Amino acid sequence: MKFRSIQAKILFTTCLLITVFFGIQKFYISPLLQRHDISEMEFNQEAVADHLALSIDLNFQAYITSLEILAHTPSLESMQKEAIDRSLSQGNELSQFFDYFFVTDTEGRWVSYPSQPHLVGQLVKNDYWVGETLAEDRTNFLDIHYARSIKSLVAGFASPIRNSRDENVGIVRGVITIPNTQHCNALFAMIRNFKFGNDGTIFIVDSKGRPLAHPDFSLDVDSFGDTELGSLPPVEMALAGRSGTIEYTFNNRKYSASYRPVKATGWGLVVQQPIDSIASYVNEEAVSITSINLVFIVVSFLILLFIFIKSISPLTTLLESLQNNNFKAGSEYPDDEIGLLAREIQSLFAKLNSAKEELGKALTDQGKRIAERTVELSESNEKLINEIQQKEKVEKSLRDSEERYRSLFENASDIIQTVNPEGQLLYVNPSWCKVMGYTEEEAVRLKIFDLIHPENADKCELHFRTTLAEGSSGTMETVFQSKNGGKVVLHGSANCKYSNGQPSFVHCIFQNVTERRRMEEELSRMHKLESIGILAGGIAHDFNNILTSIMGNLTLARIQSGPDEKLAKRIEEAEQATLRAKDLTQQLLTFSKGGEPVRITTSLREIIKDSCQFVLRGSNVKCKFDLPEDLLLVESDQGQISQVLHNLAVNADQAMPDGGLLNIKAENVLISGADDLPLQSGDYVLIKVEDNGSGISENNLKKIFDPYFSTKHEGHGLGLATSYSIIKKHGGLLTVESELGKGSLFKFYLPASTKTTVSRSSAKEKIYLGKGSLLLMDDERHVRETGRELLEHLGYRVETAADGRQVLEMYSEAVKGNAPYDVIILDLTVPGGMGGKETLDRLLEFDPGLKVIVSSGYANNSIMANYREHGFSGVMPKPYRIEKVSKMLFELILNPVMA
Repeated sequence: MKFRSIQAKILFTTCLLITVFFGIQKFYISPLLQRHDISEMEFNQEAVADHLALSIDLNFQAYITSLEILAHTPSLESMQKEAIDRSLSQGNELSQFFDYFFVTDTEGRWVSYPSQPHLVGQLVKNDYWVGETLAEDRTNFLDIHYARSIKSLVAGFASPIRNSRDENVGIVRGVITIPNTQHCNALFAMIRNFKFGNDGTIFIVDSKGRPLAHPDFSLDVDSFGDTELGSLPPVEMALAGRSGTIEYTFNNRKYSASYRPVKATGWGLVVQQPIDSIASYVNEEAVSITSINLVFIVVSFLILLFIFIKSISPLTTLLESLQNNNFKAGSEYPDDEIGLLAREIQSLFAKLNSAKEELGKALTDQGKRIAERTVELSESNEKLINEIQQKEKVEKSLRDSEERYRSLFENASDIIQTVNPEGQLLYVNPSWCKVMGYTEEEAVRLKIFDLIHPENADKCELHFRTTLAEGSSGTMETVFQSKNGGKVVLHGSANCKYSNGQPSFVHCIFQNVTERRRMEEELSRMHKLESIGILAGGIAHDFNNILTSIMGNLTLARIQSGPDEKLAKRIEEAEQATLRAKDLTQQLLTFSKGGEPVRITTSLREIIKDSCQFVLRGSNVKCKFDLPEDLLLVESDQGQISQVLHNLAVNADQAMPDGGLLNIKAENVLISGADDLPLQSGDYVLIKVEDNGSGISENNLKKIFDPYFSTKHEGHGLGLATSYSIIKKHGGLLTVESELGKGSLFKFYLPASTKTTVSRSSAKEKIYLGKGSLLLMDDERHVRETGRELLEHLGYRVETAADGRQVLEMYSEAVKGNAPYDVIILDLTVPGGMGGKETLDRLLEFDPGLKVIVSSGYANNSIMANYREHGFSGVMPKPYRIEKVSKMLFELILNPVMA
């Protein structure tokens, strides 16, 4: 669009600026104000949510404290009904939190119930909380539910009662009648009636999302139940134990909600307000500001337009005279700057008009002369163009040929080098420089004999002389040495070019097969490990069955030995020896296909220190550790990784018989595709174990990880092979670098874990006695007999079976007799018979909820490591430990929720 009038341009520009102003006001300033007010509202409602959630949590912490004080009174610890009745009656009168109390024993039977004495001696109905409180050994909250005995909504806490021997003897429960309890009623009423902003709402829900305090719901027996509140995003987040602020849409209206959990009860608190109530206020404010600014802009524009038109009137008059071809000076103009400019322009145009006429005549004459000369130049130019075109064609052909050769030479992935007859390098391509580590300037100062690896010098020199004499070497493989001293294995050919019958240069094209040869050696090593793994797994399985019988009989002997301390000590030492014998099978199991590590989240710092210091205790070899505090965690089998470190420390100790220093360093590393390692990309932990001992010869380095290879008279050849297999099954890599007389450096990589917390196991173990019916299946008779006696000692009724078919028959008979088994224990491997996995699949067809435990001498079998994924409820690796078995059975039978 073009405007000839300056006024029109000014008017158009002003309209455009007004439009831009309105756009900024609409799409930037208004949303900015709205976002600011919403942020301020969210800050206020977060402060309210924090205050209310903390207040409610502190209230219920007072409930817990008062109940735990009552649980520790001597009268309750005595578990005497009369003494408990007196204490609970006093508690009912004095308690400012609970409406009444009662006490049960550990089996869930009422011992004292002052408000309903007729229930004493009866079992508690819906007693899931009894086992939960005893198993967790802490005060538990029982969420709101309907109590038929008093026809009211109740909640409360249950706390374990412990005697002077720190044993659980019962449970005391404090009951809150809702909404009759003064504290709860006042709290819920305050929140229900609390107003936040114009349309804000505050409400509390229980752990199932049911409203406890809400302006639109009342808390009574008839209306208490599931509502759509439970599905709201802020409610779901609060019940998941999270805190924060979220925007969501409900009933076609958008809300900003701050949510907080009430930790003591598992409830959730939400403070929310509609966003549209703020948006409407911001829009009104923006309209007012826009209107005022618009009036100011229009008035300012009119004033400026008047002043501008008045000021340029002399130029307007001048333009009219010029359009009429009136170039005479002397017209009257004002004496200001614009008037003077108009007079000067009028005079200038008069002079230009006169000069124009003279220039026209001169151009006419010059045009005639130019036309004549142009004809002559055109003929000469045509000849010159033809010559240039011919020359350009020749030059282009040469450039194309050179570019094709240069591109082929520089971009080839193959390694290309050109050598003169004396062996001096003439040219190398970028791939050669990348592999060998030299720059092109460094390469041309070298001879090929400087690059040949010492172990391959004679062979390479023979190939070079043959190529000079015969013109070609044929296909060959040679070994070079890179700038950093590494081996580079090359495969390819060399051809000699002649000039006047004499060798001119040798052109070599190779492929880098270093990694391929390394992978072939790696594959060969893995095949050797797999071949021995089948035998190793079978031996370990049978050995563990024997250890199971020995361990079981030792455990029974220890239990039945009575007060004889010397005998008990001897039996305990025999048990420890049996467990150490079990560790010996670990080396064999790592070779078997089922030898998967049982991984937990682990920090390597303590494992490294403990393992290496233990091995070198009493040795003249000293350990130096460099283990950073920020070392990443790994998912590993602690026993297997400890075994790797044990083997490497023993190897270093034997390599330094006169003493020395063992440097052990760990660091976090990032492996990428550019690294020359057969590992997936990602974060790893690298452990380096370096000694200054006798070192390993180059020939032995290739066999160092082979099973049963050893250079020591006392060595059995399984240590490093076992270590290699363990690291491989952890998804890592074990390597070695060594030189005779200069020591050895072992490095192994382990994938880093994404978790930040170390898995912990309980240090305190005890024997859990229980009751129930068990079926034990094992193909070894002595294992069945020993296992039956152990389980019967724990209080269970036990029957045994030799294979899976007998288990199915006995299970069918038990179901028909209305006496099903509580737990079935299946041996995973039964030679010539139905094993544990097949038996489990048949059993789950009859009863998907059946509790089945898997047992095996293959302690590291993948099913044992991931038993839940295969349908089992628990795992019992052989040999059995009575403490772990008793705890697992107790959790499965008496406390299935915990299990």
